[in-house]
Amino acid sequence: MKTVVKRIFIIVSLLLLGVALALIAQAFMNMKTDTILVGLLLAPFVGYAVLSVGISEFEFGGFKAKLGKVASEKVEYGSGKIGPDLQALAEVGQEGIVILEEMLETYQLSEVTPIVMILKAGVGPYPRKETLVFIEKLSMYRSFKFVVIIDSKGRVSGYMPSWAARRVLGNPKAADEFLSVINNEGRFHELPDFRYIETDTLDASANNAEALRKMVEKKLDAHIVVDEEKQLVGVAERDRILARMMLSVVEFIPVKPSISKE
Repeated sequence: MKTVVKRIFIIVSLLLLGVALALIAQAFMNMKTDTILVGLLLAPFVGYAVLSVGISEFEFGGFKAKLGKVASEKVEYGSGKIGPDLQALAEVGQEGIVILEEMLETYQLSEVTPIVMILKAGVGPYPRKETLVFIEKLSMYRSFKFVVIIDSKGRVSGYMPSWAARRVLGNPKAADEFLSVINNEGRFHELPDFRYIETDTLDASANNAEALRKMVEKKLDAHIVVDEEKQLVGVAERDRILARMMLSVVEFIPVKPSISKE
């Protein structure tokens, strides 16, 4: 009887702690994504199990988790790439969202897969106004994640979140400085000097733990993934990783009722 009461007390306490963490994140950290809130809700249970039983595998209150295995699994990524040339930029600038929707259909892009806009050396010179309009129209799609700069060999030289690209190109002075580098591959080494530009990429062989760690360090909700040749292969998303980990980590196991022998 004492064991049952103790277990109930622990479960209720951890549940209250999880609710408190979720409320704090929602109120003060602007974290409203359901996946993250669920993760915070479950975090105390996972923490208790890890501290009391061990990191590899635990069972507690009908839940079973294999944290080590899930954290070391290869990260999943996906991406829809669109690399507009000067003509495409001009067309969207003139005709707006209608022509952009046709382009997205051609590229087979949608809200389901992360969208990446490519700025490639040798395609420009990219004009500020048309490039900004294209990014603004593309930003109507929530799945638009990054603007990626690649060199003439297709290697990722740098990238920035879509919101940051709008901010930079919306400032004429900053935009002129930025585009002067983008339009001259010989100056790509200057990219790290620009605000919002990231050059650190995630290797396609990375695991979930490494991907989440990098996103936390850089305060990103997604990360660019490249292969051994630094070619863009996709985008890893924080929410998708957490959802996968939650589904894999927590496996409900019905507790069989004990049969008392009289």
